[in-house]
Amino acid sequence: MAKILTAGSAVMDIIHTVNHYPQEDEEIRALEKREAVGGNSVNTAVVLGKLGHQCGWMGSLADDLAAGFIKGKLTEYRIDYSLAAVYPGQSPVSVITLNQGNGSRTIIHYRTLPELQLEEKFKKTDFGIYDWIHLEGRNIAVTLALVEIMKKFPVKISVEIEKPRGGEEALFPFADVLVFGKSYLAAKGSDHPEDYMKELRKKVSADIVCPWGEQGAWGMSGESIIHIPAYRPERIVDTIGAGDAFNAGLVDGYVNGLDFSEIVTRAVHIAGKKCGTEGFAL
Repeated sequence: MAKILTAGSAVMDIIHTVNHYPQEDEEIRALEKREAVGGNSVNTAVVLGKLGHQCGWMGSLADDLAAGFIKGKLTEYRIDYSLAAVYPGQSPVSVITLNQGNGSRTIIHYRTLPELQLEEKFKKTDFGIYDWIHLEGRNIAVTLALVEIMKKFPVKISVEIEKPRGGEEALFPFADVLVFGKSYLAAKGSDHPEDYMKELRKKVSADIVCPWGEQGAWGMSGESIIHIPAYRPERIVDTIGAGDAFNAGLVDGYVNGLDFSEIVTRAVHIAGKKCGTEGFAL
């Protein structure tokens, strides 16, 4: 069991399962409604916990009723949130339409809560107690300041760059592993991971991983590039958080000392398995 910290956003998810995705101005009845805690880094911590690791989460929480729900779920999943900071405002909420027919999810996200700030307690935190830290590449200035503090300790850091937010390149030199979403590469004018990874290798030495949905994932360690085909469950049930499960699989592989090909294969398998189950009942 490793001790792992994830940092990023915590969200209240309101999920409606429907038998088909509605057309504009159509009224349909949901087959099921459920509420869950969400957010990339929280989902990753949930999966890592199910894989047997001790997890903590770092981010901003509101002071409203939804925050009570979020904290309750974090406690239920045994995720330590003592490094969270509380700010006045409303909790982020995602209303998700889950299509029972193909497992696709459509998300409407609402957020006004301030991003995590550089709290004084973080400067005094012993990040050396963690075996691994996984960060969302958001709120770049604060994340960069946190990374500079974290790298004073002998801890490995992975950073997920899901989409362009401006200035995220400043994080690249500090990461041991960089995970890039398709949206980010598309915004950079790249439609294939190999080309981007080869160009980025001229600037960084980190392992580079690009999950690519139904096409599996590409990865680069040193000068070698690998491609791992997608793992396909018998039926696609729920794709919510598949990318977060992928990230958990990566971190799990690293802390367990697998070689790079095994790490990416494990991540692909866990993401695929997640798509075949509702929620994170892995």
